[in-house]
Amino acid sequence: MPVPSSLFGRFVAVVLAVTSGLVALRLYPHELPQARHPDLLAVVFYSRAMVFAGRVTLLCLAVFAVLSIGARIARREWLLRAGPFEVERAVGISERERDELKAEIVAQRAKTTQVEARLHALAEHMAIPMPPPDEETDHATH
Repeated sequence: MPVPSSLFGRFVAVVLAVTSGLVALRLYPHELPQARHPDLLAVVFYSRAMVFAGRVTLLCLAVFAVLSIGARIARREWLLRAGPFEVERAVGISERERDELKAEIVAQRAKTTQVEARLHALAEHMAIPMPPPDEETDHATH
């Protein structure tokens, strides 16, 4: 009995073959304009084979562009440069970087809390009036 993955591969190959055949039939030109006095270039470029080859080439290029962009997005390879335009850093950050930044924020908040506690203890020791920590936070957010 065939492995399910090989069955799926065969199914995809058959679907692609049938789809390619149907697309080829639609791309093949049925009527072309006729030149009154055709020269060599008109004979070559107004031939059905040449028009069909051009259409197939354009279709292949479009499919390649769409698939390669989709693959880069799936691998999280973001576009950093396009012609003369360049981005300094990719917009998306990895999950590892995000987790590291979150851990750093938590550590900095803990340090801030410790420094505030020391400051309030020192202020009480020196008898300097200071607002409670909650009021400072409220003023900082407004």
